[in-house]
Amino acid sequence: MVMSQATSRKIGPALPPRGATHIAFTEVHEKPHPKTGPGDSDPQAPDALSVSNCRRGELPPSGWSNKWSPATKRASLLGALEESQMHVVYALRPHSDVWQESVRAVQLEQAELDRLLREKVATKPRPTQKQRVKEAIQWLLEAGASLEALCADASPEVRKSAASLLAEGEGAAGRCAALLQSDDATSRSTAAEALGRLGKDAGAYGAQLAQLLGDADTTVRMTVTATLGKLGGSMAKHCVEKLESEKPREREAACEALGLMGTAASEHAAAVAELLQDSDWQVPTAAASALKRMGPCAARHCAEVLGRCRVLSRPAVSEAIVRIGGVEAAESLVPLLSSRNEGVRQHACECMGQLGAEAKAFVQFLVPLKEDSDREVKRAALQALMKLGCGPRPPQDLGNGDDIPPPPNRGGKGKGKRKDGK
Repeated sequence: MVMSQATSRKIGPALPPRGATHIAFTEVHEKPHPKTGPGDSDPQAPDALSVSNCRRGELPPSGWSNKWSPATKRASLLGALEESQMHVVYALRPHSDVWQESVRAVQLEQAELDRLLREKVATKPRPTQKQRVKEAIQWLLEAGASLEALCADASPEVRKSAASLLAEGEGAAGRCAALLQSDDATSRSTAAEALGRLGKDAGAYGAQLAQLLGDADTTVRMTVTATLGKLGGSMAKHCVEKLESEKPREREAACEALGLMGTAASEHAAAVAELLQDSDWQVPTAAASALKRMGPCAARHCAEVLGRCRVLSRPAVSEAIVRIGGVEAAESLVPLLSSRNEGVRQHACECMGQLGAEAKAFVQFLVPLKEDSDREVKRAALQALMKLGCGPRPPQDLGNGDDIPPPPNRGGKGKGKRKDGK
């Protein structure tokens, strides 16, 4: 196909007019692109490529300290920490203050440090990343991330991780003890849990822990109780002091803590037995449970209280003796069977019957009470002997000793009765 000369002149840019200075086509028709990149001075626009490279674990390029804006440095540091790329983190923010100044390293805000620390402890890393994540957590703590904020977190899993962090490293007990004074109840509870993980190293803070047995928060009291019980008999002396507290919940928590110590706290069984006659109904229950854990030797202390306590407290004390059980419990009741107080004799008989086979060795002390002057004692003795398989069932008409009333008078015709007798 042949094109005319006129047609061919229309292809391409128009020729400049005669006598005019030649102007490049791009300068006339193209607008220059603005410069963008790592050296951009806009603090609100970090370089995306640099941040992405740091997240992948690539070290910053040569001269980054002068070429990167503060926004790029901050975003790159955050990205490297989020991915636990610690070699990049150390490059962006060296340990030395002199090096930090030379590279003009950025300082992360408290909120950023706390957020990163929470993210690290809240997520379960892959096996290949565990060491990196652990190193990142240590770096964040050294940089100022708040353990107290972590201890007060709403997530139980996060608080559990916080307790583990508190209990690690040198000075762990001191850090935990400091948080026991926190204004936040959740932080106090987490700190108490962390102290429980330290074992003997937490022994110096027993008195401080015992002070929280009367905490207004139920969770704190429960955690402190468990911690004191876990730390063992060395904490018993601090708990005993709280048995005479004016706060019922503090007395209850002290009993529970001593009970968790078991036989290691048995030397304080007498003090706990006194609370079987406490006016707050929850305290005797906690005391009875504690005495059972302390072992058979606690039975004689309970029997001593039964012999002199108020009438209203006798059921609770009797229940404690039965809970403890064993031959020791039955033997401790023998002196009470000859008490001058008929109520004491009655409860002693009832306890004997409930102790079962272990009380059979003391049946001879029950037999005389079948002829006791008090009808309630007589009935309790007969029932106890029957339960132990050593006597007949008490007669059905034994009752309470009162005369049987005469039958009602049913003579005459009732209302509405038909005359034919139907």
